[in-house]
Amino acid sequence: MKTFWLTAPFVLLVVLASCQSQFNNTAPAITPAFANTKGKSSLNMATLDRGRTVFASRCIECHVLPPITNYPAETWPRIVHWMSDRAALKPADQEAVIAYILAARKQNNNAE
Repeated sequence: MKTFWLTAPFVLLVVLASCQSQFNNTAPAITPAFANTKGKSSLNMATLDRGRTVFASRCIECHVLPPITNYPAETWPRIVHWMSDRAALKPADQEAVIAYILAARKQNNNAE
C-alpha cells in the first residue's frame, strides 16, 4: 500500500502531462486560402473540412495529433495511407485528410 502512495503522484503527473500536450496540439482551422493550395483552385472546401474533421477526430483516438510541420509534405500521403487501416478510413477520407494536411502545411509555410 505504501508503494501505491509513492507512485500515484508520478502516475498522475504523467497523465496530466499527456493531456496537456493533447490540448495544445489541434488541427489548424480552415481558411478560404486553403482552397488555392498548390495552384489547385478546385480544392473543395467541403473536402478540406471533411479532412480536418477526420484528422482531428480519428487520429486522436490512438495518439496526440502530430504537428503538420513535423513531416515533409511528400511523407504525409504515406503516413495517412499507413495509418488508415488502423483508423478504418475509407479511401475518400484518406484523400480528404491528405488534402487538408497538405493545404494546412502550405498555409503554415506562407505565414512564416
